Amino acid sequence: MTRPSIRPIFGASVAVLLTAVAFPTNATANAPAPSDPLAPLTTHVATQTSTTASAPDTESTSDATSSAADDTSPTDAAAPDPETPTHTDVVHPFAPGARSTADPDAGAAVHFTQRDGDIADVPPYRPWEFAVTPYLWVAGIDGDVKANGTSAGADEGPFSALGDAELGFVANGEVRYGDQGGWVEVFGQQIEDEHSHTGGGAASDTEIEQGYFEAAYAHQIGDDETFDAYGGLRRWHVDTTVDLDGGPSTSQDESWVDPFVGVRKRWRLDDAWGLSARTDVGGFNLGDASDFTAQAMAQAERRIDEHTTWVIGYRVLSVDYDKGSSFEHDVITHGVLTGVTVRF
Repeated sequence: MTRPSIRPIFGASVAVLLTAVAFPTNATANAPAPSDPLAPLTTHVATQTSTTASAPDTESTSDATSSAADDTSPTDAAAPDPETPTHTDVVHPFAPGARSTADPDAGAAVHFTQRDGDIADVPPYRPWEFAVTPYLWVAGIDGDVKANGTSAGADEGPFSALGDAELGFVANGEVRYGDQGGWVEVFGQQIEDEHSHTGGGAASDTEIEQGYFEAAYAHQIGDDETFDAYGGLRRWHVDTTVDLDGGPSTSQDESWVDPFVGVRKRWRLDDAWGLSARTDVGGFNLGDASDFTAQAMAQAERRIDEHTTWVIGYRVLSVDYDKGSSFEHDVITHGVLTGVTVRF
């Protein structure tokens, strides 16, 4: 039985350019927020405590003024408010070279100064970040399948899938806080190969319905805000039908869970464009898991506005699972994917 020769070599991640709504809690009546959340770029926005001095009485006599001056000494000056937040350098995760002018832990909104180029349209850093990305995956398959002991080859290119309107659908939702986060993702696809062949050489039609649900946890690697390691679980469900020409039709469905580990990286090219990559491996024949699974994804990202980013890329996902002599799903799913990331 021929196994697919393609194995993912490099990886890519769903770049999720994330921002969230900040809720400043220490704003004062004397420190109105600018209408533009990014302006002024060079203005400190840490919340500061201020006092209002009374205007001097122009009717006062010179004696009263002199007496007030005599009663004033350096020891009577008000001490700085110990709760006033200090200014710290906070690196913006999506703008290398941009640093904040306030401490986010102090409860103040954080804006960024201009540094190392024009970053005027970079959104403020928020501790919590949320994003949802629905994708269309124009994916074909390549490999071997088996249902109830009847084997068949599967070879359907990505653009054949487009012509048959058998697109894959992927939806990803991610949440992040500081240097860690996680996501859930679902995938589903139905694809039919009308020119497959069984192990004995007889012509057949093969229909495959495949999908998964995955959950993962990610953590930043070192001080690089754009580089994460992650791990999680991916639950597969596959239903395979082999219809022999002039013979019977047989189908079988199976479910299993694969553990996986991987890394992802993001690159910011300029204010509008970025790249991301993700790769992971798993299965390892642990329990009822597959013998091996791997994926690689690379995509380009075009920022449309503060909340929306368009993404397009290429993804390869392979899985090699078998259950005795009755069921096999040893296929590579690969093709172009495109979608929109919405941050809130």
